Amino acid sequence: MTQGATHELASFASQVTLGDVPREVIAKLKLLVLDQLGAEVACMDLPWTQSIKRYAERYSRKGE
Repeated sequence: MTQGATHELASFASQVTLGDVPREVIAKLKLLVLDQLGAEVACMDLPWTQSIKRYAERYSRKGE
């Protein structure tokens, strides 16, 4: 992507409102977010996710 295309995309994205998004897209997005959250909760205590958790705790700012 060139700087012009990036600027054009950013300009478009900054002007989009929730009212511009079709209801079907919002409904699908809600399901995807819930699915992601469910997967994160289900897997948060698995051994291979502990290293990621420790990394996030070590490098995140306090209160975040």
